[in-house]
Amino acid sequence: MKYHFNLLERTVATILYGITESDHTKFLTTLEKLSYACHKSLISDILQEANEKQKTSSFNLHMRQLVMMADQLYQHDPIQAQEYCAPLLRLISKLKHSLPEILAPDLSLPKAFRAIQFNLFKSKLGEILLSWEAINLDPSFLDIVKLPIEEFGHSRRNFKWFHFSWLKKYLAALEELKLVNFDPKAGPEYLVMKVMIKMDFNHVRFVNYCSDFLKMRAEALVGMEEHLYMLNRAKKEIGQLHMLSNLPYYDDLRGLREELIHWLNEEITFKERFDVEQFEIEGKKVPLNRNKLVFKWKAEQLAFWEKLQLDHGIYEEPSLDVFCNKIACNFSTKHRENLSGGSIKSKLYLKEPELLEPLRNAAKRMYEDLNVFFD
Repeated sequence: MKYHFNLLERTVATILYGITESDHTKFLTTLEKLSYACHKSLISDILQEANEKQKTSSFNLHMRQLVMMADQLYQHDPIQAQEYCAPLLRLISKLKHSLPEILAPDLSLPKAFRAIQFNLFKSKLGEILLSWEAINLDPSFLDIVKLPIEEFGHSRRNFKWFHFSWLKKYLAALEELKLVNFDPKAGPEYLVMKVMIKMDFNHVRFVNYCSDFLKMRAEALVGMEEHLYMLNRAKKEIGQLHMLSNLPYYDDLRGLREELIHWLNEEITFKERFDVEQFEIEGKKVPLNRNKLVFKWKAEQLAFWEKLQLDHGIYEEPSLDVFCNKIACNFSTKHRENLSGGSIKSKLYLKEPELLEPLRNAAKRMYEDLNVFFD
């Protein structure tokens, strides 16, 4: 085993040092022969090893050395080196398929192999996107769909054999996807999103896109109950998805499903406990009041009516700001579930007769009801 492997290492070192154009074919033939001999001797010697730990260690040590040699050749001359890398890549592939059960999960992909596969993956993805062209998917979302392939080709991140298998499965899942019979409110993007969630593509851009998408869908509905129902339904659906990948694409980041459920839990908890509109306007966490009084008319009429009572000493409050915040926290109108203190304050001085008339009529009826007790 060592004899053939040492010869292979020396041959690669000679090529890296520099050979003449006339020696090109000779060295290429030598690499082919040595790669074939190394495969036979390595497998034979490793299988004869009685100690399982030693067998695994020896196999992965040689695999790492082969990847390093292939990378050195590729970096030496990425264009011409493809020919020299080919025998080594075939050897690495044969060894990987011979003993897949002891292959180290952190073994890097050879750079030359990545370059070849990137072009194949990019071409395949191009065919898939072309078949979706008539559907007019969101361009910013399509950029995220392309991210796994683009990063595989250009990122300095250390990609492993897992990523190669992941990308093959990703493209197969996208190819099988039929963008028909989708919910018009969610759009066809949601069908693609579900595939990417199942694949656990946990890139931060996709995490942000998913959370923004869910938030916009919730806020498009009327009323907090509808918001919460939609978010809880999304949480249930995401939690019950059958995952296509056992591991996240980026192993140094939290899994996508876990990340989204965490975000949904935070969003649901906040909406259940605090007044969202007050928070967005004033930046304060005001506890949500589920026992608000519903005022029959508009917010302008509510503000004037309550201010009228303050002016006549029915209420005692330290300041107008505090008073307006209390109105916002304890009242809603038929048209607005959540009010803000600032909005109430801007409506205190109502002057329109058509809006004042219902208040005057109500005040008259109240006065008449009180007079009954003094006749």
